[in-house]
Amino acid sequence: IIIKEIDNKSSFKKLGYLFSFKRTNHSVPCYSISIEKDKKFTYTGDGETNIETISLAKKSDISVSEAYGEGFRKHSSAIKAAKLAKNSDAKLLILVHIYRKSLEEEIKKAIDIFSPILIPNEFDIIWV
Repeated sequence: IIIKEIDNKSSFKKLGYLFSFKRTNHSVPCYSISIEKDKKFTYTGDGETNIETISLAKKSDISVSEAYGEGFRKHSSAIKAAKLAKNSDAKLLILVHIYRKSLEEEIKKAIDIFSPILIPNEFDIIWV
């Protein structure tokens, strides 16, 4: 196992893939990650996104975002994730880490901001 410590300016290439990281707003250190090789995949990680997350996620083929719920400090929501996808010109938004209490109403609002949105089930495979 090789451990590589990251920080807010980290990026490196491995096996032809470019890995880049930006910190999110959370109560403990958390990072978003972007992986590029022909296609671009971005995972926002846990926490609220910020201006650096938008720059990291720019033109992602797939943007996977936390959608815990509206009104939770230091967390994102479907609506915030949709705004991130729109502002970063993503092609597909996948929502994860969802607090299901008010999901339906939030998803309707999120779809008005950005589409397509996918909420995967366990073991789903998404081809790009």
